[in-house]
Amino acid sequence: MSGEEKRQFPRADLVFDLKIKSSQENGETSAAGRDISSSGVSFALEGDDLKIGQIVAVTFSISGLPGEINAQGRVVRVWESEGKHYSALEFTRIDSSDHEIIQDLIEAYLKENNEG
Repeated sequence: MSGEEKRQFPRADLVFDLKIKSSQENGETSAAGRDISSSGVSFALEGDDLKIGQIVAVTFSISGLPGEINAQGRVVRVWESEGKHYSALEFTRIDSSDHEIIQDLIEAYLKENNEG
C-alpha cells in the first residue's frame, strides 16, 4: 500500500513556521511546515532528525489563522530528501477549537485550489 492510499484526510500544501519542543531536548527547534491535515503536519527540520514514536509539542501560526495552534503529536515518519530532514507528526492532543480552525483552513484551501 502506498503512502497516498494510507492518507484518509485531505491536506493543504502550505509553507509556515513551526516550533517544536520534545522531552528529549531543552528549548525549541524551528522547522518549516510543508503541509497540514486535520490529523497532523509534516515539516522540514534544521539539524537532527526526530525519531519515529517520539512525542513532541508543536506551536505554529499560518497566515489567515486567528492566533497560534498548539498541539502534541507522535512522529510517524522521518525521511531525508535533497539534504533536508523531514518528519511527519500525527496529532495526539489538540484543542477542539484549534482542530476546527485547521479543518476550516483545509476546506478553504481545497476550494480555492479546485476552482479553475
